[in-house]
Amino acid sequence: MNLSEIMNLIDDQQLIKLGKLYKIDKVNNKITGLFIVKSFVRCILVGKSLTLRSLEMIGNKSKELSGLLKAKDPSKKQIDHSSLGKRLELINCDYFQAIYKDLVQKYND
Repeated sequence: MNLSEIMNLIDDQQLIKLGKLYKIDKVNNKITGLFIVKSFVRCILVGKSLTLRSLEMIGNKSKELSGLLKAKDPSKKQIDHSSLGKRLELINCDYFQAIYKDLVQKYND
């Protein structure tokens, strides 16, 4: 399997649904929960350490990931490590637990 095939296994609609349930995108509309999860996965799959700087680099270089950022102006579809850090501080960890349980359930089915 290649990287894009693995990334496509993650159901965007389910992540959006869980994001609404846990009110993930209510605080920050630009860096979505969907962006966070997919950038985590991509970073791990390409063998990078999961750091704010590597997330920044991967998020800015990937058109797929930068497309998940909500910004009206395409030139503002960039992120920086400090914004990611502030964003991660506000995310309820139950959101990640729900994603994990959903993925395990899918795998078991």
